[in-house]
Amino acid sequence: MADEPENAKELHPLYMTVVEDVIRKIHDGIYRPGAKLPSVRKLAAEYGVGYRVVHYAFRALATRHYLYTEPKRGVFVNPGLKTGRFYRIGFVYPGTNPMADGAVMQAVYNCAYEHLYEAVLLDNFRSGENVTELIRRDLHFDGFLVSGDVNEPLLQELRQFHVPYVVLGNYAISAEHPQVRVDLLNQLFRKLTGYFRPFRGKRIAALMGDPSYEADRESIQALRLAVAEAGAVIPDELIASTNSDGYPECCALMERNPDVLYIHGDARSGYWKYRMLKPEGPHPYTICNYRRSDSPAGSLYNGIFDQVICLNLGNSASAVKAVEKLLNLIEERSL
Repeated sequence: MADEPENAKELHPLYMTVVEDVIRKIHDGIYRPGAKLPSVRKLAAEYGVGYRVVHYAFRALATRHYLYTEPKRGVFVNPGLKTGRFYRIGFVYPGTNPMADGAVMQAVYNCAYEHLYEAVLLDNFRSGENVTELIRRDLHFDGFLVSGDVNEPLLQELRQFHVPYVVLGNYAISAEHPQVRVDLLNQLFRKLTGYFRPFRGKRIAALMGDPSYEADRESIQALRLAVAEAGAVIPDELIASTNSDGYPECCALMERNPDVLYIHGDARSGYWKYRMLKPEGPHPYTICNYRRSDSPAGSLYNGIFDQVICLNLGNSASAVKAVEKLLNLIEERSL
């Protein structure tokens, strides 16, 4: 963790015990905003730890805006804090590898930090653990931001914790759930149109994501609109959807000899396999829309695609809006 003090590993979880208890006492009003904390000697005795552990805890709490030190006077609670808050939000990200959304994670963390909050990732990608049980191990959150594999049952589970939450992303959920969406349809339509204009009259094939997700359905709709606007052609049989690597779907598309293949996101690995396993097969002009367009030399996909595009659809900006919406809900709830 970037905000842990130097050599903290050797003291963990000792100093974190102090950190978490001080945060709880600020939340409960035992340590009120602006109040002076007991001395290092007294706290060390109270927690049964050494002085160095308490010093590390103070440094961590100062970095996270909970405390500040007045030389020769002592350590005080940040007077800008409010009783009844932990100043922590959980970013609930179930069922999906959070590494794929690094820019969004950074935007959430930075925005929360600027408002004196700590953002903590809560994911079950590797463990498969129930999200409810994951949260129950640490209930010190003022609210939750929710993204990843989101559905109605998950949101109903979150409601039992009785704290505000906001859903980040385009999901088919009921209107009772606060949601910050990305204008995916219109943005993707406008940007893709320009890439398809050079292929007026040509047959476009597309390897797309899983239409059981609303964001993928919007992407397919945007694709159809962009191709039509550019004057190209994309019959229904040339749009393939996949929830896997896309290799079988790619093979089927290539049998129809399209002029252009558009690949959306993670399905790029299917085309790579096709090129490796069927080098003599049709090789249409290939446009890959992926999160990064600056793949380094020697990349697995280097030279596979004719054009790699990276469309900034405002995901980071939407993440900031979602954090701000969540913090507003927390503020309204505490009034």
